Amino acid sequence: PGEGTWVTLAYEDNWPKKGDYDFNDVVIFYRVDTISNQEGNIVRYDIYGKLQAYGASFPNGFAVQLDNIARSLVNENLSKIIVNDKTIHNQSVIENGQDFAVIVISGNLKDELAPPQCSGNAGNFYRVWQGCTLDAADQFSFVVSVPFNSAISTGPDMPLNPFIFAPEG
Repeated sequence: PGEGTWVTLAYEDNWPKKGDYDFNDVVIFYRVDTISNQEGNIVRYDIYGKLQAYGASFPNGFAVQLDNIARSLVNENLSKIIVNDKTIHNQSVIENGQDFAVIVISGNLKDELAPPQCSGNAGNFYRVWQGCTLDAADQFSFVVSVPFNSAISTGPDMPLNPFIFAPEG
């Protein structure tokens, strides 16, 4: 996928272990916009997303790593995350203790959703059962702005490096 194009990310949280291989544990519509200055250097990334389905029994977080971009290059004071059209003021965008910049969008996506209304033979999951229209779409949408302290000449390949992770605990 190219910069500025919406893509669908589908994750299987047991991969590569044997499991159901349905790749509906976390499904996210995702887009990255690169903001450049007049010289063509990158001054900021804006990352957009909408959780479309959550079919996992396990809790999963969602983050994006900026490969080969040192954490120190990101202006943490100007970084921000907007969830469901509300700016989150008490959440740091950049994860501590990492060499590369890692943007934690949600530490546990299950906490972002209302309890699912539909169930199937495997349990209650968000928007995974065919024909179910009871679960509201777009319960979790986000925009993350990641500005740099000074412009960088090149950045990671698109779509950056989005991933799910198991929360601690």
